[in-house]
Amino acid sequence: MSQADRLKKIIDYLIETPNSFSKEIGLSTPTTIYDVIAGKRAITQALLKRVVSNYPNLNPEWLLNGTGEMIITKGRPIEKVKDEKAKNEQECQACKDKDLIIEKYEKIIQQQTELIDQLTKLKNKDE
Repeated sequence: MSQADRLKKIIDYLIETPNSFSKEIGLSTPTTIYDVIAGKRAITQALLKRVVSNYPNLNPEWLLNGTGEMIITKGRPIEKVKDEKAKNEQECQACKDKDLIIEKYEKIIQQQTELIDQLTKLKNKDE
């Protein structure tokens, strides 16, 4: 089995596409992944480092040389790593949503403050 076949097997195992896998490991475009799968290039140390840092239970020796098993059993399971990433993304989105709500309330407060100032000025003129 070639590096291309092993990388494709990992992507399939993770239920990803080359494009989504590229995003997961922090590549700006999926070109590198598609090139490896097509056999146009080998897996570089930089690419291997990205894959293993995102999926620590993947066996780098298996990915490079076909040695050993695809999954290393010690450490956190891949599913747990993916679950943690999903949770972090949800928390990040929740923070963004809260920021938008805060901005809306700040605008409302600013508008209300301006109205109060205008009413105060009008009241002072009448007196």
